Amino acid sequence: MNIEWTLCSERMPPDKPGNPIIVKFQNGKLVKMSARWFLNAVVNRTNIDVVEWTPYTPEKWKELNK
Repeated sequence: MNIEWTLCSERMPPDKPGNPIIVKFQNGKLVKMSARWFLNAVVNRTNIDVVEWTPYTPEKWKELNK
């Protein structure tokens, strides 16, 4: 499975309620969270030039957590 990542510095995830995303931090840590929570909590505390995201799907999450 090919997973396309988007740098937050290029495009932020859409701010819609119930919009889950997978976030990949510079240290490789993967987190599944709502885009709204990410935009409100993480962006203000993180260097977004090194954070990537992709829309969440159960298939992607399973592939990333093998």
